[in-house]
Amino acid sequence: MKAKLLLLMTLLTVATAMMGQNDPNAKRQAARRRMAGTTTQQPAQTQQPVQTQQPVQTQQPVQTQKPVSKPSSLPPNIKSQQEFDQFVEAAKNGDAAAQFSLAYWYDNGLGVEPDSQKAFYWFLKSAEQGHAQSQGIVATKYLNGKGTEKNEEEAYYWFQKGAEQNDVHSLVMMGFAYEGKGVVPADPVKSFECFKKAAELGSDMAMPQVAFRYFYGDGVAQDYKQAVYWFEKSLASADDPEDVEYWKEMLDKAKMRQQIKEKQKK
Repeated sequence: MKAKLLLLMTLLTVATAMMGQNDPNAKRQAARRRMAGTTTQQPAQTQQPVQTQQPVQTQQPVQTQKPVSKPSSLPPNIKSQQEFDQFVEAAKNGDAAAQFSLAYWYDNGLGVEPDSQKAFYWFLKSAEQGHAQSQGIVATKYLNGKGTEKNEEEAYYWFQKGAEQNDVHSLVMMGFAYEGKGVVPADPVKSFECFKKAAELGSDMAMPQVAFRYFYGDGVAQDYKQAVYWFEKSLASADDPEDVEYWKEMLDKAKMRQQIKEKQKK
């Protein structure tokens, strides 16, 4: 028994010495750059503005009508110019969902000429009314200077707003922000909390960050069992060969350390 324990402790010493060769900061910085460049996500469903119900009219004889073809210049799921105009009117009247849709169309040139400034204008209008996804997008545009001037303070103001409503992109960006490399003061605990929420919501960008923090005890109590769990989750969603290789290496180290810890308890 003592011989086995001595062998395991030797392996731990070797693994610890090797950790310096795999500094996760480079991975974190690469992830930060990928997230900062994330494109606008399409809304799950185009929301129709509420229309006033028309009074029932005297039924007219049924007439054969020719099918009306959808103009090619309209956004997806919009069937007529009248329907598009209703969206514009709803956006002007303060409908946050309509504002988001209009911004998305301008941002991607769907049925309208692409216009980054108009896209930012409508995303900001929607964000100001509490639309969580718009808040994360506005923050990203401030960070990258797209459709507006670069403004890091405004960017993280809106990322914080989005994170408070569990917008996944905002949570991940605040996780990186709390590392203290910009205008946001360093706070390892808040950084971990943001990544953990995003990971639980399915963010494959946040999962390895959570795993690393459990492995090193960064912002949370060191827990190799949790590190194993989150490295396995990271591997399940990884598609980059370099990431896959790295997560497997870290997973093996976490498993070995967990085994040593369990042996020490006996």
